[in-house]
Amino acid sequence: MGNSIVGLNSTLQNILGILNLAELGVWSATAFALYKFIHDKNHEKIKEVVTIFGHFYKIIGCVIVSLSLILAFFLPYIFRDSGISTAFVIAAFFTFLYSNLLGFFFNYKQILIVADQRNYVIVIISNTTMVLKILLQILFLYIFAGNFYLWLLLEVLFATLNTIFLNYYVNKLYPWLKLNKYDKEMLSKHTTLLRDIKRLISHKFAGVIVLETDNIFIYLFAGLVQVTYYTNYTLIISRLVGLLNSFLNSGIASLGNLVASDDKEKINTVFWELLNLRYFSAGIIMISSYFLIDPFISIWLGKEYVISNVILLLILFNSYVTITRYSIDSFLDSYGLYGHVWAPWAEAGLNLGITLVLGYKYGIIGILSGTAVSTILIVCIWKPYYLFSSGFQKSVFDYWSNILKHFFILLLTSGTVFLFNRKFLNIATTYLQWIINSVLVFSISFFTYGVLIITSSSGMRSLISRMLGLIGQKK
Repeated sequence: MGNSIVGLNSTLQNILGILNLAELGVWSATAFALYKFIHDKNHEKIKEVVTIFGHFYKIIGCVIVSLSLILAFFLPYIFRDSGISTAFVIAAFFTFLYSNLLGFFFNYKQILIVADQRNYVIVIISNTTMVLKILLQILFLYIFAGNFYLWLLLEVLFATLNTIFLNYYVNKLYPWLKLNKYDKEMLSKHTTLLRDIKRLISHKFAGVIVLETDNIFIYLFAGLVQVTYYTNYTLIISRLVGLLNSFLNSGIASLGNLVASDDKEKINTVFWELLNLRYFSAGIIMISSYFLIDPFISIWLGKEYVISNVILLLILFNSYVTITRYSIDSFLDSYGLYGHVWAPWAEAGLNLGITLVLGYKYGIIGILSGTAVSTILIVCIWKPYYLFSSGFQKSVFDYWSNILKHFFILLLTSGTVFLFNRKFLNIATTYLQWIINSVLVFSISFFTYGVLIITSSSGMRSLISRMLGLIGQKK
């Protein structure tokens, strides 16, 4: 597609991600409110909550449309030096906007699938349509010599098909879900939902500022070509992270029922099992990516597209935090702990301040450093303390001793793979060599990290024992 087009697409999607700030945590609060009613099979209450959610989402959709129409007038000026025609910039923007708006006006009922621990339905449908879309886009770009308007047309077509399939399965799974007409009295029955939405405004704001602004700042400080270099890496790593989260997040809805049971011993056991699984998975992906992604980019696009080692380490660190933070975030959501409203504002302020200062001077390294520092202070330090003190009502020192153990294992595994890579592997120059290296690097990191974590972590041993028990029951 070329550096400029890829950079434009990434930047536009990040701009729309900021516009989605209007969503303001309505999704998370509604999912939390549904847990108890799903457990009790209270269909009437479920219909009320989904109706309220749909009403809010449609209002939010209208707000996003209004903001987008205003922004559209400024797009020719924002991208005037990009070398891309204004017509294509506008067409791409409204294509991505259309895909986003489908979620607010038509796909909102899928929240029940997520809260009901059936997220695999969404994953299967979304990933299938995405793979088919990408394959057809590649084919069309090849046949029609890079006609990017056909590429946009396929974006619209498959976004529509995804919506149709999702709504079909919602109606199939929940034939009783005939939503009532929204009225204000309905909301008065669910005051807790409204309270949690208000609290989550701050949390959503911080998430958007921290996660959705990097590409925009890279464009402002370095240009669309640098956005493309950065996107080549994040495209691969984010897909790996997304695939892993699709698997690891599949049981998050059940945590609401677990916390509601108030079985402190079981809650503690499950927390350490999930935390160890996440840190183990994140460690394997980050180590493998560090040793394998540069050779892949070099074979795929050319050595000139390989970024500096410092930038790669910052990307991997931020991705590592993205994977592991759900160990804490999912339990905060399950406890309904949204009261620390100052924390996300502090995170967003730190991120913006450091990004503006260091980004102007050091480019991508400064921008990614802003994300890293803000997440370390708030996500890695404050949130665990808040969960342990207000949720588990235990000392946070147990958490830190376990995390330090994981960092030590991560360093040992990285060192082992580094020595193996240096002594036995040649730099891959073909895809076949790269595949062979990938299998070896992944196997060494998996085995080394696995042995170390099993021998040092009771949480990992407990998880393996639970999984073996489930396999035995099925047999």
